Amino acid sequence: MRTVPVGALLLAGCAGAPSRAGLAPAEPPAGALSAPTPPRPLGPLDDAAREGHGWLGVELGDGERGTAGVQVRGVTRGSPAARAGLRAGDLVRSIDGRTVAAPRELVEAVRRRRPGERVALGVDRAGSLRLVGVTLERFPARDELLHANYVGAAAPPLTGVQPVSVEAPSSLEALRGKVVVLEFWASWCVYCRALVPVLNGWRQELGPLGVSILGVANEPFQVADAASRRFGVEYGVAADPTGATTEAYSAYSLPMVFVIDRRGTVRDVIVGYDEARLAEARRLLDRLLAE
Repeated sequence: MRTVPVGALLLAGCAGAPSRAGLAPAEPPAGALSAPTPPRPLGPLDDAAREGHGWLGVELGDGERGTAGVQVRGVTRGSPAARAGLRAGDLVRSIDGRTVAAPRELVEAVRRRRPGERVALGVDRAGSLRLVGVTLERFPARDELLHANYVGAAAPPLTGVQPVSVEAPSSLEALRGKVVVLEFWASWCVYCRALVPVLNGWRQELGPLGVSILGVANEPFQVADAASRRFGVEYGVAADPTGATTEAYSAYSLPMVFVIDRRGTVRDVIVGYDEARLAEARRLLDRLLAE
């Protein structure tokens, strides 16, 4: 089934220091510690997702064969669609009275609206038709979107990873009870290499206190092994050759760092090498160790 993200996430690549404007706080929202399931990953940002366009916050797929409408495959946490009550599995049949038969038609209709505009979606939920009003918002910055989708949710599992170093676990469950710093990096990423001394320092200082650091590379085992030795990595390293874990964390821009508490809940996300954000994360680690 073909899917189209209406307001998804990032351009792939190696990120520098991103803007800090509008970042959500590192502390989780109310009820975050009881998050039951990992969020659905966000898709890559397409050319339509730029400033000035309205944002709905859903991933779309074609409806079942012979069924009119566009299927909602996923809803971004904290998005306009989520606040309006849209759910995965809903079938969007119309927008403002105009029938939509394919994902791209709904994408184009949302693209033509501006942030703040209210649209009426005709939704079929398990055979029950309803009209859902949604107020579109500006397309979020990548950091904001990552925070909305992941912070306060259960960390996705590590799927298909291959431990490269002795310290690397094959699952997050093996680290339950520890505070985890999960880094996504690549052998070709300059900023990832700059982050290594910082994470090495955290391992030396905080490892004995209960912090575990794991670097995941969406590359073959041999490439991740050679690059980690070349970079001087002293913490756990794992390869993600199938890209399943990288996709689950929407790690399309590198480096990307997730801070996960002892209960397995994501508490912060950092994109790029940003000394100020890393300092915030370091203070957060102290607070999580004290919990």
